[in-house]
Amino acid sequence: MPHSTNHTADVIVIGAGLAGLAAANTLQQRAPKLRVVVLEARDRVGGRAYSVPFGPNGGVVDFGGQWLAPPARQPRACALAERLGLAFDEQLYPGAPDGAPSARDLVVVERSD
Repeated sequence: MPHSTNHTADVIVIGAGLAGLAAANTLQQRAPKLRVVVLEARDRVGGRAYSVPFGPNGGVVDFGGQWLAPPARQPRACALAERLGLAFDEQLYPGAPDGAPSARDLVVVERSD
């Protein structure tokens, strides 16, 4: 993709990780007329959240930050993930009796597309 140097912006967000994308999204929601540009040095968005295909059966390997605590512990982060169309796959804490959820449960966040 060719790079253009002719952009006009009211706000420039540096970094297209979850925080940068959330900041740009919030700015657009609260002030739709703002011209927001997100700059990212990598050839992809997502920051530390990075999944790649693995194996012949459609498996995926996560190489970065992919967990959120349950919504009761991280309500804003979980709400943002839902607004961004991310899917949740609950993981049970190893050793929990009868597979019951534990306070240490983590929720894996994956793209739902």
